[in-house]
Amino acid sequence: MWAEDCLRQSRTTLIWINDTFFTGLLSNRIPSVLDEHGAYFIDRDPDLFSVILNFLRTKNVNMDGVNMTALLHEAEYFGITPLIRRIAVCASLDKCSCGDVLFHALLPLPTAHQ
Repeated sequence: MWAEDCLRQSRTTLIWINDTFFTGLLSNRIPSVLDEHGAYFIDRDPDLFSVILNFLRTKNVNMDGVNMTALLHEAEYFGITPLIRRIAVCASLDKCSCGDVLFHALLPLPTAHQ
């Protein structure tokens, strides 16, 4: 695991949002064991975890090719409220009750008043 999926992050990156999994972990409110390198082992999907870390690093998220349901689950697991909100907005934009057409109408050209 160490050689393949070790992700190093600064403490500041991980704790800029209050009351998350990471603030609990780094304040010892969540029990954990460090490995021989002094790293925390977090047993989560590495692909989704990298999206989470990129969000924490940049405050932006690229959801291209990402399963939003799975990402939402991970964001909820880690308690990352700003990301949860962002995913909810993106999900609502993908579901329009009108189908794919948001507005369609034929408007007559204005006529000159005499």
